[in-house]
Amino acid sequence: ETSSFTWQRDTKQAPQYIERGGGELATVFYSEPGGGVMQMIFGAFPSAEVGKAYYDDLLSQSKFEDAKPNDTFPTPNAFGQGTYGSDAVFIQDDLFIRVSIPAFSSTVSGNPLIGVARAALKFVEEAKAASFTS
Repeated sequence: ETSSFTWQRDTKQAPQYIERGGGELATVFYSEPGGGVMQMIFGAFPSAEVGKAYYDDLLSQSKFEDAKPNDTFPTPNAFGQGTYGSDAVFIQDDLFIRVSIPAFSSTVSGNPLIGVARAALKFVEEAKAASFTS
């Protein structure tokens, strides 16, 4: 984990919204001054079962074949690294989260995936809490 990366939303790329696997997905793009790029994908599904089916289908794809769970995160989750970059995927009830970092600055030590994944989960938890109090 490292906090020396400074990610900012890439305003040159508009968020993308698509329907996939029975749910609605939103992709937001980020960049960092050292040349890194990242996508965060948030999805909402009509039920936990439909969300889990999408998660399982995504993990069956070849680029995730070496992904492993990280027991410091809520399960189910999968983290992978390879020629495609670094990815973390999560499903929590009917919500899906994917952090995909195809490139990050080599001028900063460490892979930012763990720190960014923690921030994405925190964002989702705060949004869920706020929706129940509104």
